Amino acid sequence: MRLSVELLLGNDKINKDKNRIVMHVLKLLIEKESKGIFNELYEGNISKPKDLNFAMYLGRDANFLRDKIVIPSKKIIVNFSTPDPVVGISIYNAFTKYRGLEIPIENNIILINKINIVRTRPITSEKVRFVTKSPIVIRSHDGDNKTTQYYGISDEYGQQLFLTNLKYQLQNKFSDVKQRDLDDIKVKIIWNKDVKVKHYGIVILANLCEFEIAARTYILEEIYLNGVGSRKSQGFGYIDLVE
Repeated sequence: MRLSVELLLGNDKINKDKNRIVMHVLKLLIEKESKGIFNELYEGNISKPKDLNFAMYLGRDANFLRDKIVIPSKKIIVNFSTPDPVVGISIYNAFTKYRGLEIPIENNIILINKINIVRTRPITSEKVRFVTKSPIVIRSHDGDNKTTQYYGISDEYGQQLFLTNLKYQLQNKFSDVKQRDLDDIKVKIIWNKDVKVKHYGIVILANLCEFEIAARTYILEEIYLNGVGSRKSQGFGYIDLVE
């Protein structure tokens, strides 16, 4: 399930740590709408991977400054994606119920304006091309933030780690996944641009890219709706099918 939400700003400047804004709004509304879904996503097991990802569109004329982003249109489009219809419907209901609500953020106000369900595209081939709509994060993480490292998908180790993390994501989601299906996954990077993203006060390496992936259709459908890479529920790893 995919949703598009239009948010209007009180003024044209937001913090460059922009994903935090969406997460603040989302958590606020989900907690108001459904305590059960809120607990499942954010309190029951905070380290558990979430079936949710999103991407922000700020407009072509957005200007990235050192600590701020200037958005002349004073409009943000947030695209949410989830393979879980219960989560998707809860998000849709929350934004619909509180349409028109003004939410204070740092030196600004966000008003919830439009909410639309976006039709997903069927996957009928076992080889497709995806393009990122929010950067992919590739990291090695052993539970200790001091040893966390981030990698580009252009280098060989980064690609190996990307594939390793993808297989872990699939094993976590599909307990009965066949090892053969995992071994048969092939990824080819078409192009990549390394980007530095401010996230919760630190700057991390991420990847804007287009890639081709060969895999079983249920695997392709999973990553299409659930995204790829680390920190998916925090505004990273949202991908779309290439036209």
